[in-house]
Amino acid sequence: MVNMQDQDDDAMLIAARFCSDSFSSVSLQQAQNGISYSLYARIESIGPLEAKGSFCNVQRKQVTLVDNEDKRLKFLLWGEQVLLANLLSVGSMLALDQPYITSSNDIAVETDSEICLEYGSATQLYLVPFVQHEEQVYISSSSSQIRHQGSRLSLTALTPTPRVSQVSLPCDSLGSIDFSSYPFRKIISLVEVSQSFITDLTDKMTGFSLYGIVTDIHCERSAKKVIFYLGIEDTSGSILAKLHFVSSWSLGRLSPGHSVFISGLSSNTSKKNRLEVSWFENQPGSSFINLSCLPALLNSSCLHKLSRLSDLSTEASCTYICRVRLDQVSQCHVNTDFAHSSCGRPAKLTPSGNLECSFCQCSCDSEVVRTLFLKIPVADETAKIFGWCSGPTAAEMLQISPDEFFELPEDEQFMYPSSLENECFVVALVNSKQPGYGRGHCIDLEDDAVSWEITRAQNVNNVG
Repeated sequence: MVNMQDQDDDAMLIAARFCSDSFSSVSLQQAQNGISYSLYARIESIGPLEAKGSFCNVQRKQVTLVDNEDKRLKFLLWGEQVLLANLLSVGSMLALDQPYITSSNDIAVETDSEICLEYGSATQLYLVPFVQHEEQVYISSSSSQIRHQGSRLSLTALTPTPRVSQVSLPCDSLGSIDFSSYPFRKIISLVEVSQSFITDLTDKMTGFSLYGIVTDIHCERSAKKVIFYLGIEDTSGSILAKLHFVSSWSLGRLSPGHSVFISGLSSNTSKKNRLEVSWFENQPGSSFINLSCLPALLNSSCLHKLSRLSDLSTEASCTYICRVRLDQVSQCHVNTDFAHSSCGRPAKLTPSGNLECSFCQCSCDSEVVRTLFLKIPVADETAKIFGWCSGPTAAEMLQISPDEFFELPEDEQFMYPSSLENECFVVALVNSKQPGYGRGHCIDLEDDAVSWEITRAQNVNNVG
């Protein structure tokens, strides 16, 4: 849960709930005996992405937390949990309810403490983001508009004497206005301050954020640069962003139809007088969050509302959350193959005998994992659709790992899905083939007509 408004009140309420335990009171032995803790601390630092495991195929991030007694503990995120680090920022306050307590020696973490915190199955996180000082001002106007006046953003609204936040925004040496500390960011041409005001992206903006739907992804690779072009659209328009990576794609699974939030963007006008938007992976303040694939999306009711399959619209640009059952699984299609670990796309064997990722346009012999590709019918009381998925989502729906499925005899592979008839799931669905969507399809299936991607799935019991 992220608390964005009335920050001071949020901080006090959360601190009151979580101040009962301090880092010095946490005991590994008591945790092993069933004692749980609720902790509250400031984020001091967020470490880089690490590769762990025998084949370096497990991702990890270390977040250093410091409590009000100036004691420090490491909070570790593993696998897909590292996506949560994109929501965190240095200086923000983080509350952890029932974190998993583990020994730092068991997981090879360099720290002065004997214990570390991890995101367990019962853990809940509450975040109060750090926001720089604002001043409250009263304005009076009969019109609704937003103006840029130098580096100051001034706002007027329809109400006679509204109160809004006014902040001074710094400029860099090139005259670009820095929006990185501005607390209200939303969509390509939408800024939200109490209510929505329309404004357009302009030349020389930096540190701003966008929220929108992915329409296209493709790579442009040269000897010195790795650049991906990402099409994003919202209700007000669309734009093409250039994503600059240090070595290769590092954002995990991403397909057309996914909802994303990107911070640390900058804009400028090209020689052809076109507005260009750029994002650099290693630039301070840069983050990229795939909201459609967030691990907490399905079990956090504050992030979604349930829809029926009959509510799905191919014209809508959103992520639907539905309760479904597997129906007529004899019609499903399952395939296991190697995928590029950094992007989840299939790795193809070239005539020379090497594995290559056509999405990243690079050789990936040492960066492949066995994965599942699945097309399956799902239904509820209102409708039935075919959906497709891959990677961990496919493994969750099939209730088997890719390696375990691959090791089954061919006849057992064929029969295995029938054991899942009427299994119930909560799923996240996006339309991966809306009109105008480009060439960024995630997997190759025999029937290319399946448009609904299942981005997350969670097995549930007693669902009608």
